[in-house]
Amino acid sequence: MRDFACFGIMAGLSWNLVLQFGLGMAGAALPKKNSLPLLQLLCLFLSVLTLFMVFFSVSALINLGFFEYLLYYPLSCLTCLGLETAFSKLFPVKTEDKIFDCLSSYDGLALAALFLTRHLAETVAEGLIISFHFSLGVLVGIFILAQIRRRSLIEKVPGLLRGKPLMLISMGLLSLIFTAAAGIFYKILEF
Repeated sequence: MRDFACFGIMAGLSWNLVLQFGLGMAGAALPKKNSLPLLQLLCLFLSVLTLFMVFFSVSALINLGFFEYLLYYPLSCLTCLGLETAFSKLFPVKTEDKIFDCLSSYDGLALAALFLTRHLAETVAEGLIISFHFSLGVLVGIFILAQIRRRSLIEKVPGLLRGKPLMLISMGLLSLIFTAAAGIFYKILEF
């Protein structure tokens, strides 16, 4: 049980790695309207889980080696696109609340989540926990950054910091906070 808690905490807080090397959340922090992309987060979760199970089962049969890394990006883009298309056919939505682009593997979020899940999980249950908590961590990150954006419109903010500069500074601070929180949780769980 302790290992599952560690995996869940790590996956939920590891979205800061995506913020640090990709900054793909910058577009998510500045949406045109205040809506959460729940359908896209569901597609993110399902694409990471699906691709993890594919690579998990394929690696049991043959060793792909470095070629596996080359397959991550195109397959994550195709899976995100396929799932998003299937969900849009099944559940037609009148308003578009898309924040991420599926052809960029959701701004690298699905790619990073697949990479982390593939290297950290040793069983399908661990892969399920990591991919779910990664999607949950992205949802929390989007919510926090949207609230910071909303408050920056209400509060008095210097003109040079309005918009993307404030979001980048906020993402850097959130990344530090989440890294410290992950360290504290690891110490508590003695992992």
